[in-house]
Amino acid sequence: MDAHDPRSADRRYADTLSRLTPVAAVIGLGIQAMTMAALWGRPRAVAVSAAAFVAMMGLNVYLNLVALKRWGPRPTEIVRLVVSVTTAVLTNHYTGWPLPTWLWLPYNGLASDGHRKWNWTTLLSYGVTLDVAALYDHVGFVWPLLFTFLAIAARVFTDARMDVLRALFEESDAQRAALEKVASQLRQAQKLEAVGRLASGIAHEINTPVQFVNDSVSFLCDAVSGYAQVIEAYRARRPDAERVEAEVDLDFITAEAPKALALTKVGLERITAIVRSMRQIAHADGQKMEPLDINQAVTTAVTLAMSECKYVADVETRFEAIPPVVCHGGEILQVLLNLVVNAAHAIGETKKRGRIVVSTELRGDAVRIDVADTGVGIPPELQHRIFEPFFTTKKLGQGTGQGLAIARGAIVRHGGTLGFTTSESGTTFHIELPLDGIGHGRPSLAA
Repeated sequence: MDAHDPRSADRRYADTLSRLTPVAAVIGLGIQAMTMAALWGRPRAVAVSAAAFVAMMGLNVYLNLVALKRWGPRPTEIVRLVVSVTTAVLTNHYTGWPLPTWLWLPYNGLASDGHRKWNWTTLLSYGVTLDVAALYDHVGFVWPLLFTFLAIAARVFTDARMDVLRALFEESDAQRAALEKVASQLRQAQKLEAVGRLASGIAHEINTPVQFVNDSVSFLCDAVSGYAQVIEAYRARRPDAERVEAEVDLDFITAEAPKALALTKVGLERITAIVRSMRQIAHADGQKMEPLDINQAVTTAVTLAMSECKYVADVETRFEAIPPVVCHGGEILQVLLNLVVNAAHAIGETKKRGRIVVSTELRGDAVRIDVADTGVGIPPELQHRIFEPFFTTKKLGQGTGQGLAIARGAIVRHGGTLGFTTSESGTTFHIELPLDGIGHGRPSLAA
């Protein structure tokens, strides 16, 4: 339930009342059973009591399923009250007012549908009418007085209990909203931490293509200048035109200029890809879930993590055709980036070059994403702790221990699972996400 929804407490309150309905029905059956037991030996009285009870049950079903839609809530409840009181008075008059029948008074006092004034109106109308009818039938005043008092006490207790329940729900929603705000701030901080940690590597990644773009452009500037000199010499019909052509090495320029242009294009494309990836990871998450190209998200994460990966591992991607996944794209991209960077760090601990494989596949109505590495693996004694907040096996200053905890929380919020398999030869993290963004989040355990 959305903690930011102001109607959240009301909905939970209503859900609680609806869950109490079966309990109320069982209690009602118990009261009726005791009433019939008290009348046992009087077949007609038992039959009348049972028939009245069944008739009221049928009437309630009709009022709830049909009349409520046709007449509206208040007229329906008035009809229910009038028929209930009339039936109770006539049945008790015929059966001689057996003692268990008075339990219906406190039973009504315990009932609640969230409308306090109407609950009191129903209870007083029911109680006063039964008391007057019982006194008219010379029942005496002890039992009517006692059970009327119990009914009023039950009504007061029920209202107080419901007030406490509503206050607890409202407080719970406020706490949930505060926790969600803190969690959002932690996710944003972890995202900025990840970008900051990769900043120097990303700067180096951009600097490399910038350097050969700069070199290529410098060469092309010289080439254009050489072309201009040759063209000018031939236009002026100068006798040394061929010498000028040889000096500028026109054949070399003509052969190398297309290569320089191609390198420039490759460099600019590389810079564009890095900048686009940085913008995607730094972009604030939207409030709405939207379709995301998972394969493109993996490519973006690999691009951003390349500065961490390229010196320790070869990165391979294996993509299946995956339909768009409805999700919060920023959160999923952050999860993928964390897993790829963690894989690079795990391989770095082996002191030898390894391999990272990121694959996607469609599994029914969900997408499976695997991030596999050939790193050191996770020791058995630590496997149960890796998703704990602030737990990390990295050296001081190399990690805060929030990455996997936040990643798991993000996946579970999307109705998916995050688990892993590990050995001494490496670890594979497994993500499963429902395509439609709807699922029942459940914690995942190490396989």
